[in-house]
Formats: sequence, C-alpha cells, structure tokens
Amino acid sequence: MLGDLSSSLKDTLKKIATLDFLSDKELNEIIRELQRALLRADVSFEVVTQLSQTIRTKLSKDATSLTKKQRLITLIYDEIVSFMGQGEQEVNVTKKPYKIMLIGLFGSGKTTTAGKLSKIFKSKGYRVAAVSLDNYRPAAYEQLAQLSKQINVDCYGTKNAKKQLAPWKDNEKAILNHDVVIIDTAGRDSLHKDFLVELEELSKKIKPDQVFLTIPAELGQAASELTKNFMNAIPITGIIITKLDTSAKGGGALTSSYLTKTPVVYITVGESVTDIEAFKPKRFVSRLLGMGDIETLLEKVQEELGTDDAKDLSKKILSGKSNFLDFYEQIQSINKMGGFSKIMSMMPSLPGLSMDNAMFSASKDKLSEFRIILQSMTREELENPRLINSSRIKRIARGCGRDEKDVRELIKNHARMNKFSKKLNTRQLQRMMKQFGGGAL
Repeated sequence: MLGDLSSSLKDTLKKIATLDFLSDKELNEIIRELQRALLRADVSFEVVTQLSQTIRTKLSKDATSLTKKQRLITLIYDEIVSFMGQGEQEVNVTKKPYKIMLIGLFGSGKTTTAGKLSKIFKSKGYRVAAVSLDNYRPAAYEQLAQLSKQINVDCYGTKNAKKQLAPWKDNEKAILNHDVVIIDTAGRDSLHKDFLVELEELSKKIKPDQVFLTIPAELGQAASELTKNFMNAIPITGIIITKLDTSAKGGGALTSSYLTKTPVVYITVGESVTDIEAFKPKRFVSRLLGMGDIETLLEKVQEELGTDDAKDLSKKILSGKSNFLDFYEQIQSINKMGGFSKIMSMMPSLPGLSMDNAMFSASKDKLSEFRIILQSMTREELENPRLINSSRIKRIARGCGRDEKDVRELIKNHARMNKFSKKLNTRQLQRMMKQFGGGAL
C-alpha cells in the first residue's frame, strides 16, 4: 500500500542517517525530497507546504538531547502522523443494536466494505446483520448476500426493490434483533439534490449510531471536497479509505482527514473480507517509514490463528530449523494472514532482509500440490529434509504423479524459508513471543 511513497520516505530517512553533519544545504535537499514524495502521492500542495514549514520551524527551536539528525527523523514521523489522521477513533459498540451506515459515490466499495465490517464485528462475538438498501445497482443485494454467507452473518434486502427503505421496513423487527447492524446504501455518480434528500430520509428513519463515508483512494486530494459536500447533507462520523492497495493517490485521500477534521476509521487493502484494518495513524506511518508495526502484526496473528497457534508459529519461524511438515503449516498460516508481503510490511526494515513473495502467495491449488508431494514422502524424509537426494526426488515425483521440478521447487522454497528465518531480528521476535505468553527459546 502506497509503495512508491513508502520507498521514497525510506530512502529519505536512510539519507539522513548516513549524513555526518546536517547542514542547511542538506536540510533543504531533504525537505525537497520529502515534498516531491508527498506530491507524487497526491497530497495537496497546501498540506505539503504546511508540513515543510512546521518541520523547519520546530527543528530550529527544538532543544533536546537528540542530535539534529535524530530530531529531523522524529519530526518527519510526527508531522506526517498529524497530517494523516485526526487521532485514533475506536468504534465501540455502546448499545444494541448498534447501527453503522455506509454512504458514498457509486463504485466507492461500499458493499464490499459492508461485508468486511461485518466480518470484524462477527469475529468479536457480536450477532451481526448486513442490510442492503441499494435499490439502484443491479445485483447489489446478491453481492452482499454472498459476502454475508461467506462469513456466516444474516443478510437482509429485497431483490429489485423499488424504494430504498422498503427492505428495512419489511425486515425491521428481525434486523433490530442483532447486536450490530451494517447498512449498505445506494451510491450515485454525483452529488445531486435527489440523492442528498434520500440520504437525509434514510438517516431520519434508521437513526444510525455511525455514518461512515467510503472514499476510494484513487480520488486523491479530491476526497477533501467530496467529504465536505457530504457533510453538508448528513453528519459524518468517520471516513473509510477503500482500495488503498491499488492507487498511488492514497496519500491525498488520507490527508482529507486533516483538511476536513474528520477521522479516518478504517482502510481497506484488497478484495478479501479480511483485507480491512482500523486506521491507526502512528502505526500506519511507522510502516510507511520502514519502522515496522509489530502491534498490528500481533493482533492479526492472534485474530487469524489464535494465541496457541500464534505461539507455535513464532517458535518455528524463530528457530530457522523447520522440517517439511512445519514448512507447510507456516505457508498455510502466512496465507491466512494475507500473505508474506503483508506480514513483512509490518516488520521493521532490517539490513540484508529481503524475500521473494512468490512462494508465499501460493494459491489453494499450489498448497494442494505441496500436500500431495509431502504425502509421497516417508516419515523419515518429512522430519529430516537433508535425506532427500536425486533418487528420492524421482521416487517422490513418481509416487505423487508430479514432475521432479515440482518436488525440487518445494525443497528449494523450504531451504529459502529457513535461510530467511535466520536473518530475522531475534530480539524482536523474542519480544513477540513474550506477548504471546511464550518464553524464550
């Protein structure tokens, strides 16, 4: 997510770190690099100018025990955090039913986001209802119903409903018999009067506890004006930035929070129902700058795998001595958490630490192929990969009906995994283990 911006910011910090002395000339060049990186991410000129001036002013006045280089790095982090978020807004279920209404333009990702939010609250133990009030887009209800079935939550709507409120009125008693209600509304190509009147009517009838505006990242800095226009029609309590993984303009969309004084509450970064996370500015910027986000990684590991499985996975990664059975389990676990690249985006940048993501983006078919190959190995081979030689590879390939190159691919990937694991920061993983409740290895 925001890969180009992240790369540019990391390069800027590396440049600062390698300087022997931070002169005015070098400071000016660093500020220019920072400005270029933010402008390329579609952050508004107003925000970039203000951020640059603030950094210069605070750097000249700051008198701490830190060196000038250290103060500059700290200021870059702090100021980007302040421009990308209005603090953290926790969405707490304070009453039942707790109603969350999603609004936005056509194609902003409201329906998919409704499914993702339903998954979040379902995983927290709430009884969730997803409600489709989109009577304009064909198959909107069917899409939400399919997502709801996937995550096992109740879905309400009416196919080809003529009036937007009809599904709510027809199912109101059943809908309100839930802990959390996620409401998907119709979008439009533009903000015209009829649309705003309908939104106002919906709000009066439903009386939502939260109104989240979904904004696709590709809108960039135009998101600020859109937010202001919606706010004139209906009170908005938060923003959800969608499709942040597919747009280089995400920086502009995120800074709309600062310009409109409206908090970003969630961001979505993929099509899966798990590709959503609460937006925490400090953690997000920490990732952008290559400082890692261990807190979010721990939460995701525990959410997807459970504490005991998370502890086991950490031990195996930390040891760097897994066998083939461990290797298969590791790939399954990594895919559950969204893939290796997502995990690595939350780890601090470490010298010499890089890994090809291809093997970890394994599809279900590839995992199935790995399982078939492993089933053709003896118990002795599974527990001791070093035993496998050319003759054993031929036997394994014949036994599972696969090519020898497929067997060699599995062996190669296993070796790469172990080699990579040994490069990881041991102290950091030890801290992770302690947070899982495990001791040192």
